[in-house]
Amino acid sequence: MFDRFSRWWHAAEQDVVEIFASRILPLVLIETALLVAFWALFPQPKYLIGIGLIAVVVGIRKVAEGRRAIIFSSNEIINRPVFGPPKRIALGEVIQVKNSMVARSFGLRATFVRGVELTLERGEKVQWPLDLPGANKIIERLEFHAKSNGGKGSPALEICFQNEPNLP
Repeated sequence: MFDRFSRWWHAAEQDVVEIFASRILPLVLIETALLVAFWALFPQPKYLIGIGLIAVVVGIRKVAEGRRAIIFSSNEIINRPVFGPPKRIALGEVIQVKNSMVARSFGLRATFVRGVELTLERGEKVQWPLDLPGANKIIERLEFHAKSNGGKGSPALEICFQNEPNLP
């Protein structure tokens, strides 16, 4: 069972150059402290079931959030989402990179976060959230790979970064 979880958690980490992963430990510690405080304030048994259920649901979601990552390999950029298989794009397919706002789930509602929009050779546009530690370094890596791919038969790469998007 642990081996299966480990394969899911570390999916797409073969031939890795750099990984930019979500950090969950601070959030888990804060949520644990709040849970303990709430339990200390309301120690009646009837509240323990509700507190325990909330803790399990929130805890599973937070642990899963720790799986999110942007991974660079020697020839691909990979988005490893919370759930589902990693999404791979060959660096040679990217013809344009832009800042964008991306909706992503946060708790029970969607929120808009800083993201990146990649335009591929076949015209497809892909948006990925960049609310990870090292977002600026991810952009630097994209610029580096974009410039190095310009001579591989793909159209000249255009890097279009506007000012930082205004978060709502």
